[in-house]
Amino acid sequence: MAAAGMKWVAPNIGDFPASAWATVVDRARSAGVQVVPWARCYTPEKLAELVAAGHSFGSEHIIPNLEKHDGQEPDLPTLFVAEYLDANWSGGVGISTEGHTYDIDWSQFYNRGYCVMLQMFWEDAHRDPATMAEWIDYEVRHARAWGWTYVAVTYQTVRSDPSWYDRRGTFSLFTADDVGQGNWSQWGQA
Repeated sequence: MAAAGMKWVAPNIGDFPASAWATVVDRARSAGVQVVPWARCYTPEKLAELVAAGHSFGSEHIIPNLEKHDGQEPDLPTLFVAEYLDANWSGGVGISTEGHTYDIDWSQFYNRGYCVMLQMFWEDAHRDPATMAEWIDYEVRHARAWGWTYVAVTYQTVRSDPSWYDRRGTFSLFTADDVGQGNWSQWGQA
């Protein structure tokens, strides 16, 4: 990862306890790669676990994943998440969510300088890979229209080709396990 220019790794502490990532954390640190814990935060307890992992890993940032399901609001209200983080986290925050920023009050996050990380997953969105560049551009502009200043994108790696994505700027990959041994250079910055 480090040789391909990757700057950080986000262990999924929502599905696996923070302690399960000790080897990854140690290897990342020794390679100069930042550790940024990520978790799907669908309960207050999961949000607390994410913050605790950020502290225990000595991370500068955390990534709470907040999504809506079945047309409903996210599992945790934005105000609750923002106030919890105000009280318990002083580092940077990237809010990972669907590629299309749905109609909720995002101001609790962008007014605090958080980044939104749009999940640009062609399979979930039922997109033709040939339309990825156009779709990503549209969704980034849409997020900015909602008020987000800091917009990042996350690309789907499973059943994907790196050439489908603009890899000249800042981006993240989901999931690194699908990149495959020795293929990091293909997914690095173009």
